[in-house]
Order: sequence, then C-alpha cells, then structure tokens
Amino acid sequence: MRVPLEYTIVNKDETILGIQSKMVAELSQFNGDYSSYARKLEADIEREPDNPVHYTKLSLITQNEGDTPFGVLKRGMERIPEDHLLYHCRAMVQEKRGRRKEAIQDMKRAVELYPVSIETVMSLGTLLNRAGRYEEAIEYWNMLIEMMPEMSVAWNGKAKAEYEMGDIDRAIKHATAAIYCNPQAAAFRSNRGQMLLQVGRYKEGFADFEEAVKLGEKPCNVANRMKNITQKFMQEGKHENLAQIYEKALEIDPDNIDTFIGLSGSYTLTGNVGKIKDLMPKLTRAVKSSTDVSMLDDLGRTLSELNIMDGAIEVAARLYELTGNAQYAALQRQLSLVARNLCESVSTKSEPAKKQEKTGRNEPCSCGSGIKYKKCCGMRD
Repeated sequence: MRVPLEYTIVNKDETILGIQSKMVAELSQFNGDYSSYARKLEADIEREPDNPVHYTKLSLITQNEGDTPFGVLKRGMERIPEDHLLYHCRAMVQEKRGRRKEAIQDMKRAVELYPVSIETVMSLGTLLNRAGRYEEAIEYWNMLIEMMPEMSVAWNGKAKAEYEMGDIDRAIKHATAAIYCNPQAAAFRSNRGQMLLQVGRYKEGFADFEEAVKLGEKPCNVANRMKNITQKFMQEGKHENLAQIYEKALEIDPDNIDTFIGLSGSYTLTGNVGKIKDLMPKLTRAVKSSTDVSMLDDLGRTLSELNIMDGAIEVAARLYELTGNAQYAALQRQLSLVARNLCESVSTKSEPAKKQEKTGRNEPCSCGSGIKYKKCCGMRD
C-alpha cells in the first residue's frame, strides 16, 4: 500500500512518543509525584471523555500497576472505539505482560486504523520479528521504507528478518542500507558483522565489530554478539574459524572469562593446546579482575581438565578470595600437589640416563670386590 506524502504528516498528539515527551514536561510540574499527576489525568478524562490522549497518558503512567492500564484503556475504547492510540497502548501493555499474540493483534488494529503512523508500523514490525513471524514482518518493514526510505531502523528490521529466514546475502545488502542511512549507529555495525561472519567474510565482519566499539558499543556486548554464531560453527566442524572468532572477541574484550573458556575449547579441538599456555598472562589478569563466580568455576574446571595447573590454581585462589569458601582453598592445595607431581614426572622422564664409565681391564672392579675387573665382572663380557 502506497501512502500519499501529504498524509504522512502526523501531529505530536497522534504519536506515543510525542505524548510521552509532553508527559515528561507535565510531570515536572508535579515534582515527579505520579499519584498527583494521575489524579490530574482522571480530571482531564472527566472534563474531556472523548479525548484519547488523556486515556493514553493515564495508561502509560500506570503501565506497571497490574490490570489498571487495561481498565483505563477499556474505558477509553468504550467512548472512542476506533482510535489507534488506544490500541497501540494496549499492545504495549500486552507485550509487557508477556502476551505477544494479543499485542500483535492490537498493534495490527492500530496500523489498520492509522497506517501513516510510523512508530506504530515500526512497533508492529518489531513485535513480528520477536515472534519469529518474519515474512509478515517484512511486509510492514517494506511499508515503512515506502513511507520513509531514509529510515535506518526499517532497513535494519528488514535485514534482521531476512537474516533469520536464511537469506543472508539480501540481509547484508539491507543492513548496509541501514548503515548508509545512519553511519553512527553502532548496533547496525554489529548486526552486519554477524551476518558477514556467517558467510565467511571474516575480515569485513571483524572490521564492522571494531567499528561498533569505536562508535561506542560496549566491548563486552560486541564480543558476545560475535560469539552468537559460534554454536553454528561448532556444529559444522569449522573449528579453525571458531578459534578465529574467539581470538578476535578476546582482542576486543580482553577480560572476558567466557571468551577464554570458548577459546580454550576451540584450541583443544584444533590440537593447539599449547596456545592456551601462551594466553596465561592475559588470563591471570582477567581472573584477578573477574567477580563472576560461576564463570570462574567453569574456567577452573576447563583448565584443570587440560592439565594447565598454574591457571587452575590461580582460578581457585580467586574463587576463595571472592567467596571465602574453604572448598576452594582445599582445591588450591590439591591442584598444587597435582602440579608438583606432574612436574616431577616430567622432570624424571626428561633426565638423560647417566652414561656409565667403562672400567679398565686392570682396574679394580666397580662392584667393590677389590679384584681386577678382568678377573671379576669383566669375565662375563
């Protein structure tokens, strides 16, 4: 459906975002007192019962109060049955309560009633993406793009739907369009980076993730986005590529314990356990700064299984420091003992056998008999 340009101009009172902006200003007049503001809105409804904006404001301010917003919106719909704002608000409350199917139904009705509301069409596309109804979502993203071709969020939403449907090449093109429309959006870079890794374009993908960090996305979030696709690589047996991704993720977020665990696993799969030992200086720093007991516990177990005892001991010491649990102190002592035994075992194996000096025939026999060697043990040679 093509919407004529002259009908795409929407008043602020006809958008949730515009109404919320007004609410912030109005609430400041009540010094942030929500109860007083709610009473004022009730008075507004009594004064103008056919104005949907008053019901909208009251439903927004009571969103977290059980069934209260549903009651407010029901009253509004009884007075104004076909208003898009009320359906949009009810969809928001439905989604907040975990009722996505009902939220989508209400948001669809809001779009039918007012198809030129960009925020409503965008909200519907987002809900459909979340619900995994990607083909439907694309219809609404296309509708939004037709109304506003330069809207980066629409291109990004469409790209996400295509990506989830497996149409990755098309998704990359539309993710690129989103970046073109808004080159400063860090999230768009991460989105495209993930898509590029999926099709083996690692250099370009890594460059997108690096740019996302430069644009302000937190390194830990970027690293986690990179690792989102590692399960697929594991299933496909692409262990070398898996290691590449973990290495880059660790470069971006050096203190991420989860990345160390993943990288250790990928090195094990590729037969490069020795590389894990090369990571020990970085790992030590990460362990000392981490407060995630569960993650540290997993790391300690991984290192212990790989016989990297110095790392496992570091982890046990940090866990004892964080928890005060005597179990970790005992584990530290046990690991130290295992490490010592391993060291002695390796040392014994690596010592060259002492070369026995040959005894001369006329010298005293080395057995201690006092007899010349030739007349003693030498007679056996």
